[in-house]
This record gives sequence, structure tokens and C-alpha cells, in this order.
Amino acid sequence: MENNNISLETNNLPKELFKKSKIDAETLHDQAFETKPISFLKGALMRFAKNKASIVASIIIAVIILYAIIVPFASPKAHVNSTDYPTGFYDSNFSYALPYNPMFKGTGFWDGTEVKTGQSEDVYEKYKLTDSNHQPLVAVTDIKEEKMGSGSIKMYSLRIDSYAIGNKVIYVSESQYDKLVSYEKEQGIYKTKKSIMKPLVDVATYISQYKDQMAQDLAHKNYAELTAAEASIKTTIDNVTDFMNNYYNQNSDIYYKLTAKTSSGKYSQTGYPSIVYAKDGTPETIFKKDKEGNDVYFDYANGRYTLRVDYFDYF
Repeated sequence: MENNNISLETNNLPKELFKKSKIDAETLHDQAFETKPISFLKGALMRFAKNKASIVASIIIAVIILYAIIVPFASPKAHVNSTDYPTGFYDSNFSYALPYNPMFKGTGFWDGTEVKTGQSEDVYEKYKLTDSNHQPLVAVTDIKEEKMGSGSIKMYSLRIDSYAIGNKVIYVSESQYDKLVSYEKEQGIYKTKKSIMKPLVDVATYISQYKDQMAQDLAHKNYAELTAAEASIKTTIDNVTDFMNNYYNQNSDIYYKLTAKTSSGKYSQTGYPSIVYAKDGTPETIFKKDKEGNDVYFDYANGRYTLRVDYFDYF
């Protein structure tokens, strides 16, 4: 009832209380934009640009895509396309090879080389003495004298060819061996310094001799003559020769004698063993020999050949 009274009172309001609005059909419209309209795509890009995390993520993705495109062209030696491998394959021996492109050769950029700093003289000599067909040492970029106790030692910065990975021990079938021998004979490099197959290294014989050498040095007797009371000496010899044996196994391009004896007269089980030189200044080799004293280039057992090859050329 109360609502009805309000309605009646409103209807009885005098007309003088009402004024006509100035807004008519011509002026009644939406306000015009003061700026140019933007598309949906542009708006999305503007919102994307304001998000820093999105920008960083997109840069990372772009770098990965570019890397995937460029690296196969910069490192051609790490991939093979042939009738044997139509889809190509990756060789783990070249897993540390750097980008290489012939047009940048000698520039230090994308030429497959890197500078290794803080290298000892033993490492420097090791690079120089390789019997591989490809010299890993490109250049000596710096030599520094560093204090060591009361004296000093030379430390080298060396530019190294990452593709000159040296010699590797491999195992091949009879047909693969025959094919390799035929190729070398055709090229006139069979059993020469340029041969892909290198003489085998007789590490086992040398390690056995080195055990006796250490025993003579420490106990004035051969290794087999050590008694139970000299167990500590035997343990030292075993540990040192195990260290040297592992070092040889990890470095198939080492074909010369090494010693773990330091300048102080002690035997070390860390770092790099020193090279043993003959009186004429050349390293004493440990190549495997046959009964006639000739270098042995293969071992054959159980239907397969054991070879030591220049892996870059073999690859």
C-alpha cells in the first residue's frame, strides 16, 4: 500500500519540475578513440614484451636452434654420411672436437683449435713426441716461469688441434684388416711413418721391467724376490706401476718409456710421468718386436685383429 502511494505522488508531480535534456539523436554516440586501434597480434606482442621471463626463455630457445643448425656445418669430421652409414653417426672420439671450418683455418676462431694454459713441460714434450700423422701442437702461445719450492718451473700455453686426437687401439675383423692393408699398399704408405697402422706398444713387458727397476732402487733386488717383510715396498711398486699402466692405457699415442720417479728421487702416483730419454736425446721406445726384431703392427686372436691406428686418418 505504501508503494502505491509513492507511485501516485510521483505521477502528480508538476511538469515545471522537469526539463528537456540537451542530448539528442545527433549527439548521442560513443566517444572516438584518441589513439590508433591495434590488432590482436600486436597486442599480444606488446604483452609479451612486458614479460621479462618470456623474453629470456625465447632467447635461450633461439640460441639452441641456431646451435643445432650451425654446429653440424662447423664440425664436419664428427659426422659421417656414406653408404655404410646413410643417416650418419656420431663418433665419441671426436666428442671434444671444436667447431671447424676450412675458411677460418689459422685464425683461432672455428679452426678446431683451443689454447690450453698452465701445461707442464712433460705435457709439452708429450704433444711434440707423438707418432701420429697429425701433430696436435699448433703453436706455443706463451711460456711463464712459476715458483716451485726453492726453484721454478716452466708453464706453457699451447694451441692444440682438437681433431688431432692421436692414435687409438681398435679391434677389427679379418676383412676390415685386409681392406686397410690393401688401401695402405695402394697409397704407398704401408709400414711407413705415414701409415695409418702404427707399431703396437708393448706396455706389459715394460711395466714388468719397471717393477724390477723400482725393486732394485728401493730394495736392491728384483720384484719377485721381495719378501713378506718388504710388503710395504711391494705395495708401493704395485700402486706406482698400476698408475703408469692406466696412464699408458689412456694415452695410446705414447710409444716410449715413462718413469714415475721425480727429481727428488721419490715415486709419484699423480700427474704426468716423465719421459725417459736415451743418450742421443731421443725417447726410449717400447714398440712390440717379433723374433727378428721388427716392429709388430697387429695382434691376432679369436678371429679379430688388434691394431693401433692414427684415428683421424682411420676415421
